[in-house]
Amino acid sequence: MLDRQDVDKCRLVLGSEHATNFESRMVAEVHLYWIMYQSCAASVDLPKTQGTLHAWKEEWGFLLGD
Repeated sequence: MLDRQDVDKCRLVLGSEHATNFESRMVAEVHLYWIMYQSCAASVDLPKTQGTLHAWKEEWGFLLGD
């Protein structure tokens, strides 16, 4: 079971000059799963969840080709 600290630690790999595109995408994916988990763990606040997902896309869009 992961918690917020574990999810945040995933970003450490991005500090390496040897981090690959694949590793970056895996970090982005872990963060996306965390957002989904947090959003579904309680009653869904749709506007808040949409805002969080938009912020995720803004942060990781460079990996998506946006």
